[in-house]
Amino acid sequence: MSRTSFKLMERLSRLPPARRLAVNMKAMLDRMAQAEVCDVFRDGLDEKEQTALIELQVKDASPRMKEIAHGLLCIDERSAFVQSMGSMFKNLVTRKGGYIQNGSA
Repeated sequence: MSRTSFKLMERLSRLPPARRLAVNMKAMLDRMAQAEVCDVFRDGLDEKEQTALIELQVKDASPRMKEIAHGLLCIDERSAFVQSMGSMFKNLVTRKGGYIQNGSA
């Protein structure tokens, strides 16, 4: 695993579970606010997170290591969030003129 991926996992592993979930959900909200997220693995992870999971696949990590990585990145929780809130975010992102831009009405 690369140094960057290791640091990401190490940082997440040091957080209490509730804080780790909050950090991951904030990242998910940020991604959903930018674009539609249909697939957590394709659209819902940033580049560092995707790289870490790909490295585990390529290096043929044990199922336990993959399970730990998924837990640290809250993959199941992100998927549940996308399923429950995805359509609402899609509607808000595609809505035209529903907000004030640059301080003008």
